[in-house]
Amino acid sequence: MDHDIDVFAKNYIYQKSILLTKTAQRADWDREDVVSELTLHLLRRRDQFNPGRGSWTTFVKAVVNNRTTDLHHQLSRQRATLSLSDPRVSRVAERLEDIERLRHHGVSIDPESDQCDRTIDLNNVLSQIPQRDRRLCDQLSRFRTADAAKHLNQCRSNIYRRIVSLRKEFSSAGLTDYWK
Repeated sequence: MDHDIDVFAKNYIYQKSILLTKTAQRADWDREDVVSELTLHLLRRRDQFNPGRGSWTTFVKAVVNNRTTDLHHQLSRQRATLSLSDPRVSRVAERLEDIERLRHHGVSIDPESDQCDRTIDLNNVLSQIPQRDRRLCDQLSRFRTADAAKHLNQCRSNIYRRIVSLRKEFSSAGLTDYWK
């Protein structure tokens, strides 16, 4: 008996495709791909339908569920390929740009070393703090606190308060060694 894909089968396939695309979390499989795959699988199996063993809806559910499970296992075993729009690729590219920028300024970097990571983390923190705090960090990297206060035309008590605040910023980024 020849069965076309009826409304029930279309709706059931669509519901399963939503679940599969949500759980698979793969950028290269969208809902339309899953709907096509499940529909094609059902069309290939429809000749196996036996009304003496059960209803058409039971057959549809069994065939679609089995294929959905197979696809889920297949997709979870495969390694996903990253597209250039993937945020993880963007972070790696930013890190490489940071390394190149530092090299351009004469900083010698071994990308595998902790020093490289620390330098990048340091630059990330420095880029997020206000300009006046960056100037303070620059002065403190060259001078004692009293001399930095003179260069910045600020009293030492204000500098010390800002240092406490900056220590917290750097500490939250795992850079406590920077302030020793």
